[in-house]
Amino acid sequence: MFMNSYLFIITITLFALLSISLVYGEGNVNNSIQQNSTFTATNKILDYRFEPFLILNGKDFEDISHNNNLSFENFAISAWIKTNQKHLVEPAHIVNKGGFNTDKKGENMNYGIWFSTDGTIFGGFETESGEDFEVKSISKYNDGRWHYVLLSYNGSLLRLDIDGEKQKSTTKNTNGAIPDTTGEQPLRIGANSLDKSKFFTGNIDEVRIWDRGLTDKEISEIYTKNTFDSKGQIVYWDFRGDRSAGLYRDTSDDVINNAAAVEEEQEDLFSQSPRQKITDKVRTEQGATPSNDITNTIKGFNIAVSADWGCEKDTIKTADNIQNKNPELVIAAGDLSYKKSADCWFEIIQPFKSKMKIAMGDHEYSDTSGGAIGVIKQYLKPLNLTKTYYSFDMNNVHFVFIDPYIDYSSGSSQYQFMENDLKTASTNPKIDWTFVVESIPIYTSPTQHPANSTIRDTYHPLFDKYGVDLVFSSDNHNYQRTFPLKYNSEDGNSSNPIIVDNNQNNYYNNENGGVIYLITGTAGKSLTEIKQQALFVAKQNDKHFGFLNLDINNKTIKGTFYANESELPHYYYVNYQNNIIDQFTISKMNKPNNNEFDKL
Repeated sequence: MFMNSYLFIITITLFALLSISLVYGEGNVNNSIQQNSTFTATNKILDYRFEPFLILNGKDFEDISHNNNLSFENFAISAWIKTNQKHLVEPAHIVNKGGFNTDKKGENMNYGIWFSTDGTIFGGFETESGEDFEVKSISKYNDGRWHYVLLSYNGSLLRLDIDGEKQKSTTKNTNGAIPDTTGEQPLRIGANSLDKSKFFTGNIDEVRIWDRGLTDKEISEIYTKNTFDSKGQIVYWDFRGDRSAGLYRDTSDDVINNAAAVEEEQEDLFSQSPRQKITDKVRTEQGATPSNDITNTIKGFNIAVSADWGCEKDTIKTADNIQNKNPELVIAAGDLSYKKSADCWFEIIQPFKSKMKIAMGDHEYSDTSGGAIGVIKQYLKPLNLTKTYYSFDMNNVHFVFIDPYIDYSSGSSQYQFMENDLKTASTNPKIDWTFVVESIPIYTSPTQHPANSTIRDTYHPLFDKYGVDLVFSSDNHNYQRTFPLKYNSEDGNSSNPIIVDNNQNNYYNNENGGVIYLITGTAGKSLTEIKQQALFVAKQNDKHFGFLNLDINNKTIKGTFYANESELPHYYYVNYQNNIIDQFTISKMNKPNNNEFDKL
């Protein structure tokens, strides 16, 4: 009798496990049972699968500096969270701007989600007078499992959802209360925005913030369809790549340490190894696997551009100086390690590897062990790229990367992709700027490598047609910036482009168009002499390593080329304040009076 009962129990158990396997799939059984055992298979968003994630140890956090675009009267916040913090000595912030501890105007919470000391989740805001509006979860969520948290405020209703369930007993009508938007604290992930306290210990991922409340339908579609309405989405942070890149770490004595109470509970929180994430929001060649997406970080942001890197001491200086500017995106316009292996280059750019996007140069194909296959394995795969030509949007900028070492003629797949992609971007009302990246010089002053007429004749007419603003190239180891140029094919020679605007530094929106071409082959490999200055080149320099920084604020761009501190004689630098070699501004607004534009 005991044996028969035992066999019956085993049979039922095996049947149950088989059923679970059929529902979740073989690869997801462990995660689905261990982490999300109460969720249904129809709510696919609740099956966490977005590694890598941010790891916080109770002493660190991530920041986005204050920006007026991050202060909201209405808002929505969502994030995946996982923690074992069971014995908190104070609340632990997940996402917040403004923080709390005072009731002073400008020091109140604009919006935030945090753990209470009892393991429940709170969300809410404070008004300028310090009045609190909060909603609270029904259950505790410090159980070591992944949970999806969403807080929404539409100006009257404050709503908290966790794992697809509206926290009905705590949903609150605020009677039109307005959050305090006057503070200048950063948007902070993992700690109190107001001071160094209330640290979160655990994992955070897929942080999204909107400047409006979400509708019931939009919230429902997040859980049932894994779709997110991008209208008003100001922040999307997925912590791809190096999970410690950009982390603020503080060891000062005034830090209140939540981690001290939970050291024994952290072991399994940090045991998972990251997987590359692939999303579906990036334009790629039809039928290709979508590439890495960098969408909607913040509206005002900066990018760094440099090329011809190598693994030299000057390369390290360039990388350090780029990191000091903390760009949201770093572009390497070709010619990376100059070696059979990419390892030394990745080691140098590790602090901002998760922000890196690359174009293929001739040295990737000629130097890398394994040729094209080596390029894919050594460069593309570590950066979560699937093709050597691709595109993506970041806020109001569209980026397109060309590979000039595979077929790009007018009948090629690459050309068709480029034309369709640029056409789509030109009709997108959310895109103000279009940048193209490729490694071969299209226009250049006389130096080591001449301009390539084939790629120029193929693509410059396309750039003019669809309103490309900037083109970044490499190969020549110096810095060059042209005036805005239009394609000129008179007499069958396109080497003399039409100069649309011959102002040295400031360019304004006009009906004549014109593309600015930049060569930034100054990352550190070596420098090559420029023999003379072409008529269409506004600025050039062959004496300094460094990088181009672009501050993008809506319809205005400010470009600055920063030179590295050099071991060259001091007289090379006497004319350059703070090692600034070149500055220029581009605006798609009306030209201001007097010298107002210089203040932008």
